[in-house]
Amino acid sequence: KINPRDPELLSNLAGYYAILGEKEKAVTLLLEAAQLKPSDLKVLFRIGETYEQLGKRELALNWIEQAITKGYSLAEIEPNPALKKLRADARFNGIVEKGLRSTREHKQ
Repeated sequence: KINPRDPELLSNLAGYYAILGEKEKAVTLLLEAAQLKPSDLKVLFRIGETYEQLGKRELALNWIEQAITKGYSLAEIEPNPALKKLRADARFNGIVEKGLRSTREHKQ
């Protein structure tokens, strides 16, 4: 009620709808969150996480890669239980490796 157009709130709410099996509501909220704040790292990651929950692996990988490329913390991704199956995907591991290399290059 306070700020119904808060992209972080919308992306979180989408995750809850995904858990409840309300796929259409979840996707609608994800699209709205992405449109409101396409540069917010938490929102980008949450969108990817929710797409994984919805069984949309390609979209999940795309959004998580965007978040990592723009600087989302890899340390926050690793312990995330919602991404357990995704972590077994070679494509995901490639994205993480690319993010680690980028982080190392920026520190040098």
